[in-house]
Amino acid sequence: MGAAESLAATRHQLERLDAAVLELTHHYGESLGIRRLRADVRRVYEDLDLLGPAPSLARPAAPAGVVEQLPDTPYDPAIFEGAEDEGLGGLPGRVR
Repeated sequence: MGAAESLAATRHQLERLDAAVLELTHHYGESLGIRRLRADVRRVYEDLDLLGPAPSLARPAAPAGVVEQLPDTPYDPAIFEGAEDEGLGGLPGRVR
């Protein structure tokens, strides 16, 4: 169910609630509880109107940037001198 259908279903149920509160008014009159219920229903109508169209859940495209070409030649082993594999612990027999 898309956003428009969900909003329509919610609005339909809210209309049913509004009718039920009106029916209660015939039994309870203009009591504080009825006035509060009617105010709550009006507020939910306003909240639905504030939602507006559903936001897109699609990810925005990544901005175009400079593509850096990396050479296929092996790296100089000196740049890894003294490095350890993260999460695997140090090499056996080596102390920092």
